[in-house]
Amino acid sequence: MDESETGLGDSNDTIIPQPQSTDTGDNGSLFSIFMPQSGGWFFAYLLGGMLFMRPEMFLWDGGTCRHIINGEYWLANHALPTTNYTSAIFNSSPCLTRCWLGDITSGTAFSHFGMTGIVLIFSIVGALGLMWSYQMARARGMGLLAGMVLVLLVMPAVGMHWSARCHVYTYLPFLILYYLVFMSTHKIAVRAVATALVMCLWANLHGSYTVGVVMLAVSMGAAAIGGLLAKADVKLPCIEGYRRQPGVEGRLKPVSNLAILAACGGIATALNPRGMAFYNTIFTYMSNPVVLSKTDEWRSFDITAGVGAWFFLVLAGITIYAIWKTKGGLTFHETAVMCVFFVASIISMRFVPYCALMVIPFLAPYWQLLRPKLLVREQTNPLTKGLAKLAKVESGIESSEPKGWKPALLYIVATIIMGIAFLSLDYCKVKDFDPTRIPVKLVECLAKENPPGLGFNYDNWGGYIYFKLKRTVYIDDWADFLPPEFIEEYLKILLTQDNWEEIFNKRNFTWVMVPKEAQLAQVLSQRKDWEVKCKDDVGVFLVRKPAP
Repeated sequence: MDESETGLGDSNDTIIPQPQSTDTGDNGSLFSIFMPQSGGWFFAYLLGGMLFMRPEMFLWDGGTCRHIINGEYWLANHALPTTNYTSAIFNSSPCLTRCWLGDITSGTAFSHFGMTGIVLIFSIVGALGLMWSYQMARARGMGLLAGMVLVLLVMPAVGMHWSARCHVYTYLPFLILYYLVFMSTHKIAVRAVATALVMCLWANLHGSYTVGVVMLAVSMGAAAIGGLLAKADVKLPCIEGYRRQPGVEGRLKPVSNLAILAACGGIATALNPRGMAFYNTIFTYMSNPVVLSKTDEWRSFDITAGVGAWFFLVLAGITIYAIWKTKGGLTFHETAVMCVFFVASIISMRFVPYCALMVIPFLAPYWQLLRPKLLVREQTNPLTKGLAKLAKVESGIESSEPKGWKPALLYIVATIIMGIAFLSLDYCKVKDFDPTRIPVKLVECLAKENPPGLGFNYDNWGGYIYFKLKRTVYIDDWADFLPPEFIEEYLKILLTQDNWEEIFNKRNFTWVMVPKEAQLAQVLSQRKDWEVKCKDDVGVFLVRKPAP
């Protein structure tokens, strides 16, 4: 594509992005970003679809159960569990949750409203995260239709990790922190206090608060580099904001301001049950070879992971193109953070949702720069002609877009009505997990047969078995609290490798519950001393026959 066609390559297009106003009533106000405004209709539509059409979409992961039962434990004992109480083998081993506040939130929702309450709270959080990302972008100049196109790309990427687990809660503090670092023009004292509160909340919700620490640290470091490049008189659009300009507020101390935010945020994360030792816990978890090599969510980027992976690549392509056409982006430290998150997402797919949510507000200033040129110039390239039509249509409909407290109130009332209906109507009640992903039928069979002794179970199903039967299990998916050699033992048995049978017999298992495609299921199903008691589309439940 020729630079003259987009207008982004012209030398006179080098701009210094101006900070957004936070005055009430401005498009960049807190009200228009965090209350249902331009994205309110989408929030209501998405929430309704989640609740009434696909309520099981968050209930596919057995790891959800550990959060619920930890929350129930706290509600019953007013203390956090300190041992691996679900394990039949390591019952007394130390085990302190990394997300106590998230656990309590899930446990409270379940204790009052059952699985219906779990679905409701996670659906609200999921829809709210997409709405905030979109409205933050609108506040920075993103168009109505262009923003919705990006939302449709972001949703599948974020949805890859949508489950009723505590990491989903953290998408909201992540977006608030993004606003404080890159968008807010409040006084630095206000931003510092807000950053401390957000990071404190995040550190107690889930161990992924280190994502926020990375954002703060990279922003500060990149701003320092940007300042050095500005002093060296490097001529790039992304460096212009670091040059000293008399009379331009907010351009004189970008490094020191970000350093204050980083310091306040970092110190605030120590306000958790483990204090600064929490960092060691998180780093130990993230460096655990079992976690990195044996779990799907932490694996490196994989295009076979689903359609969301392909949508993420499209988002990456759009972002890279925008940065390239502006010769390095518009703001150096924000571009640096965006690049770091893309690299992190390639290394581990756990970062994909954060990166995807960040893309929409990140690209907003680029669309704000491009749209006027699309409207005034004749476009010949098919891509830019399509973008020009999009810009023209959205310019015509944005003037009639409802704004203010009235539409916000309407969307809030609609949300309340949907929530009450979902919790109250019998046909909306969510009774259990998704039976196409979780062994609901098999666990019912286990409860009925009630074989004595220890059973071998698939790790992700361990929490669900304990959740339903309060029966300790061989293993669950909190692998980082288990010895590495034990995990290797589990994998040998599951995959029937090496001396698996010797280990299997030593444990004296009396029943087995594993996915139907597992090699262990195939082997035991053919043996005369094992009997298949129950089988469905998810897995198989076998019981050892009594010795003759």
